[in-house]
Amino acid sequence: MFIAGFKKVRKGSLRILLRDGYYSSAFIEALVAPDRLISQAARLYKDSKRTIAGQVSIGGQDFFLKRYNLRGTVHTIKRCFCPSRPIRVAKTAIHLRNNQVPSPSPVAMIERHRLGIKLETYLLSEFIPAIRIRDLLSSGLTRQERDTIISKVADLIAAMHRANVVHGDLKANNIIIQGPNKGYQPWIVDLDGARIKRWLSQVDRMEDLGRLFNSFLDMMPACQSYRFFHYYLESACIQADKKEKRLLLQGIERVAAMHRRRQQGRRS
Repeated sequence: MFIAGFKKVRKGSLRILLRDGYYSSAFIEALVAPDRLISQAARLYKDSKRTIAGQVSIGGQDFFLKRYNLRGTVHTIKRCFCPSRPIRVAKTAIHLRNNQVPSPSPVAMIERHRLGIKLETYLLSEFIPAIRIRDLLSSGLTRQERDTIISKVADLIAAMHRANVVHGDLKANNIIIQGPNKGYQPWIVDLDGARIKRWLSQVDRMEDLGRLFNSFLDMMPACQSYRFFHYYLESACIQADKKEKRLLLQGIERVAAMHRRRQQGRRS
């Protein structure tokens, strides 16, 4: 697999695509033991059956490392002939960056192979010092600061959609915000389910925004969610009359309600 700006490296059973600016023997030696890096992580953000992710250090610099675990024999065989998840995520992140959408830059994609079969895969990305929007909005901000953040997040999602990217798992936990010294800059993360499309349909918008609205329920009152919606329409350059706006909002609310029912069903 070729990605512009990355070099191919082979080390035993590992196949690595490494960004040009990081190509060095010391960096490569650290990458050949990705599980050791995760075991020494300064902080683990996720540890589930499917993925493990955390903040790791290489040569005194912080990175975000995510491991994609095996999901059974059938899934492993099916994925043999497809680009690995780290490759797909990296290509989406690069596409977003090329369209001025803030998303952490991929640094390295690592695949472990045995007898030509892809096993565990890893994605190393730049580490962005930031906090989740959920934590920030619950930290006693002024009304003006909250409105600034909501407006900037709306701009972020609109820019992602203008780049014809559907996130697929858009929720508050997948938006991080840098502090006031960085102007409350939002970043979009966790692109595992994201897709680059030829064009974005209204259904695509409804799916993404409905998931996001559902995650906003316990973070902000309805009036702020509707303010976010209007900021999004303006930033996305969507020309719509009142009826069209109402239909789009109703579709978003239906998707949000569907995800809310699913969450309640899993809890019961």
